[in-house]
Amino acid sequence: TVVGVDGKNFSTASIPLFKPPYSHITAIDLNRGNIVWQAANGEGPRNHPLLRNLDLPRLGSGAPTGIFITPTLAVTTDGYERWLLGLGKPFVRAYDKRNGELVGEIEVPAPVRGVPMTYLHEGRQYIAMPVAEPTNGRPRLIALALPL
Repeated sequence: TVVGVDGKNFSTASIPLFKPPYSHITAIDLNRGNIVWQAANGEGPRNHPLLRNLDLPRLGSGAPTGIFITPTLAVTTDGYERWLLGLGKPFVRAYDKRNGELVGEIEVPAPVRGVPMTYLHEGRQYIAMPVAEPTNGRPRLIALALPL
């Protein structure tokens, strides 16, 4: 436990002690070697009692993530550790590959336990990922169809 603002205690599991973003995606121009954009991956602990009244941007989940790239998107997931710590629900997020803008996100039924993959079937693109319920640990594979 660390003594926080006004003598209140908080643990490093509920609010990280370093400056956000706690996790982010970085796009690098490999021809020039410079950063093109960065985006915080996830909301972070914005609803924590010490932070909820502040107008904060996305802070990043702080959890390990899987990522894959399509011709137009960078697609990420929230990590399993985030679910176990009670820091929020698991999501899959899609960012515009050109500028890092969040294009969309969807809550998934259980924490993602690996890197998602994408495939095309009969002209429709899908995202598949391994998930496992924290309560029973049973793994399963889920697939999401991208809109046409």
